[in-house]
Amino acid sequence: MEKLTSKSIAMVGVMAALSNVLSFIYVPLAPGVNLYFLVQVPYFIAAMTLGPLAGALAGLLGTLTMAYTVYISKGIGGVFIPVGNAILAGVTGFIAEKVKIFDRLERGEFFWPVACAAVGEFAEAPYIFVTLLVTFVFMVGMELGVAMNIIFIIMGKAMIEVLLSSFIVAVLLGNPSVRTMLQAFRR
Repeated sequence: MEKLTSKSIAMVGVMAALSNVLSFIYVPLAPGVNLYFLVQVPYFIAAMTLGPLAGALAGLLGTLTMAYTVYISKGIGGVFIPVGNAILAGVTGFIAEKVKIFDRLERGEFFWPVACAAVGEFAEAPYIFVTLLVTFVFMVGMELGVAMNIIFIIMGKAMIEVLLSSFIVAVLLGNPSVRTMLQAFRR
């Protein structure tokens, strides 16, 4: 979708607000390591329904609470989270638009939300790598070898979050009633 209508802007706002609320729900993996996969579901829905611009806006605005929480608890690294999620959701929306995801879902091809989101995560990965490297090595003063180990763990965790959340989106979009409701926002 090229331009945002009042209906689509409202959907972006609702999805961003829902993402912020869902940022308080996580699965603890280890002390200090949590999976925040539910936060991505609303902005993936916005991206796949309305396209890259709406997805990027929902991703940017939908992670402000998480960014603030990370900033308060762990330091400056949290300020990078919204931009990374905007990249993730924007690229996911771009790919979904190019493959005509709703047409493919109508034909029963339910793996496309996961594929689109995985490509979005691959596009976000260099941003994650660089921002974490700058944060850990230059701002915190961490040794490069230690920083690299932590960065790759975080990047792996990010891919797991994307795959889990996009699977949930695939299940939701697999429902014809949900698709019909969302297509009303595309007009």
